[in-house]
Parts: sequence; structure tokens; C-alpha cells
Amino acid sequence: MKLLFCLLFHSGNTKIPIMTYKSTKKRVLSLIPVLSYVLAGTPVISAEELSDSNTELQVIELESSDTQPLETIKHAVLSQYYDEYDAENTVISVSPFSQVSAGLNSVVVNIDFTNDDTGVGTALSVPVLIRNILSDDPEILLTSETVSVKKNSEFDPLDYIAEITDGSGILPALSVDSDVDTKVNGTYTVNYTVTNMHGHSAAASLEVEVYTPVLAPGENVDLSTLMINDDGSVYAMFEAINAVRAAYGLYPYVLASDAGMTASAIRAQECTYFLSHTRPDGTPYHTVMAQVGEPHGSMVWEILVAYGNSVESNLNWWLNEPGHAACVLGTFGTIISIGHSGNVWEAMVY
Repeated sequence: MKLLFCLLFHSGNTKIPIMTYKSTKKRVLSLIPVLSYVLAGTPVISAEELSDSNTELQVIELESSDTQPLETIKHAVLSQYYDEYDAENTVISVSPFSQVSAGLNSVVVNIDFTNDDTGVGTALSVPVLIRNILSDDPEILLTSETVSVKKNSEFDPLDYIAEITDGSGILPALSVDSDVDTKVNGTYTVNYTVTNMHGHSAAASLEVEVYTPVLAPGENVDLSTLMINDDGSVYAMFEAINAVRAAYGLYPYVLASDAGMTASAIRAQECTYFLSHTRPDGTPYHTVMAQVGEPHGSMVWEILVAYGNSVESNLNWWLNEPGHAACVLGTFGTIISIGHSGNVWEAMVY
């Protein structure tokens, strides 16, 4: 059997390329794929070999973000030689090339045509030039422009990145500048910057509001989320009570003066051996205010508890008993005095 090999360009049958590149060397087509088709009895598209000065290569522009580059190349080559073609019944292979390299890449494109009726295939093998179109700028997309997070909750700025892309196909470097402090209510800003391998950058910002959630009446607050400094002091109890009040959207109590704190200290000591709202001398608890010279309004409310030494355990007991909880979360007074002696805690609101 006589084999005929020839270049696949013909001035009479091909369409004029939209983009061409003049070659200074004679192009030799890939013969191995063509030979395999010929030996199998499949006809090969043939054309007259062109001279060095007339050899023109098709230039195919390929976006670096193209997820189906072979399909793009296949359609570009087929449309170069045929007004009509059946792309579904063609198989393409391309010699290795980089989709992220700038400039022109010389490749050989091999296409196999298969006829569904006859099963007869036709081989097309052509050299082309691939020009990669690289994106200059990366992109960063956030899930939102503003978010609200609860006070003392976990916050990870990476959780709010929806997508980072770059036309090169290589993820750009990410930097995050965040001053968010979930222990302190307020509005913060997180700045994100992505920089690709070409030095081009893109930025995005996220506004973060840290807030104390307001609980509904009757809804229990989880003291473990308040990050109480439980050192067993009356000042720790004061901060814990105000943290709970803030969780319910209530104004904070003002800590009593030295005289008021002395009054509660006396009452806590008295209750270590006589746990009652009546003093050991038989007078009501509020008489201690006059004893130390602490002025007060017409109402003074006292609560007592002896449930261990920790702030959290005693405050929890107060909050889970309706009468005591009404004092901790009340709105009738503005000042609170707190005393602690042994395992007894005492507080007065006025």
C-alpha cells in the first residue's frame, strides 16, 4: 500500500484565518497520528505543501480561566477549515502546553472525525499557536459586607471568605488585618488583601459588630459565655450581675459607695450565724444603712444566698429563684451594695 503524507493547508479549500502568524521556518506536521489513521484504512485530509514564505499558522486566543480549553481549541480549529462541522463526533488531542504561560505557545492539534453511519474516520493534524490571555487582577468575594457576632463568641475572619480567584489559575496570597475583639462591644473592620504572582492586588473589607444579645423575659442566660472573672470577690459578683443585666438589655447597676459596701459587709457577717432578713438585734435589714450613714430611697431590697464561695454558683442560684432574680434584674433601683463572708453572699439594691 502506498502512503501519501502532506501538509494540511490548501489555498483553495481553507478559509482565511482571522489571526495569523507568519512562520520563518518550514512547518513539518505531526505524522505519527496521521500514519495510524492511514494504516487503519481511514482517509487523511490532504493539501499541497506550501512554501516557507506562505506558511501561516492559526493563532487561538485562550483565556487562562477557561475550564474547557480543549473544546475551545477544537471549535477554533474546525471553524478555520469548515463552514459546517459536527463537533460532538470529533475527538481532539493537543501536544503539551501551559495554560498559564504568557506569550505564544506552539502546539500540534490532532482531531479525529467519526461518521456514525459508516464508522469511517478522518484525521486532521495541524500546528497552531496558542496565545494565553492572562487576567491581571485577582478577585476576592466575601459572604457579606457586614456581620454581627455575639459578645465573647468565637470569630474567625476566614469564615467570611466566599471565593478567591485569579486568572492564572494559581491562588493569590492572602493577608488579613483584623482588630476584632469579641470581649468588647463595638464596630470593627476586617481588611482582606489578595496579591497574585504578577504583583496585582484586590481588596475587600468586612464590618463586624460585636454586641451583647438581649434575652427575652424568662430566658436563662448562660453564665459560662459571659467570661466572668470569678476570683470570689464582691467586685467579680458586681461585674457578673451587670453582665447578666446587659444580656437582658437592662441598664447597669452602680456600685455603692464605701459606706454602702460596708453595710453589706456587716450584713453578710451577721448572716453567717443568723441567715435571715432580720438582724440579730431584731431590727429589719435596712437599718444597717442608717448605722453606717448611707443615704437611700424609700425602698431597699436585700437578697441572701449561701451556696458555696464561687460567684457563678451563687449568682446562678439567685437567677433561678424568682424573688431573688427580680432583684438582680429589677428596674426599681440604680445602686447595688454587695457583701461576702464565709459562704454567705448578700446584696442590697436601692
